[in-house]
Amino acid sequence: MLPNDVPYKMNPVLETWQNENGILKILASIDSKKPRTTNLLLDESAKNLRAIAKLTEIDLQSLFQCEVFVMITVNVQHKPKLEKLSSQKLNSKGLTQYA
Repeated sequence: MLPNDVPYKMNPVLETWQNENGILKILASIDSKKPRTTNLLLDESAKNLRAIAKLTEIDLQSLFQCEVFVMITVNVQHKPKLEKLSSQKLNSKGLTQYA
């Protein structure tokens, strides 16, 4: 979903997981230290991030044989470029999330 070396430089962290009534809910986070990475993940209504979450759900559903919902939080650790992220809402900690 992401070009060149970008996926290999990311270190997703599994924050929490819960099994509620046979449904696995997973919260993962990714630290974004560079504007380029943030733009790739969050541009066009977070199209790439949503696709990554959806593909992850499909793979995990196949593996665990149950419904899986994945939410990925991006922790922006640099000053965001407002023109690129104007449609995104960042809170005071620089976090934005998409399911």
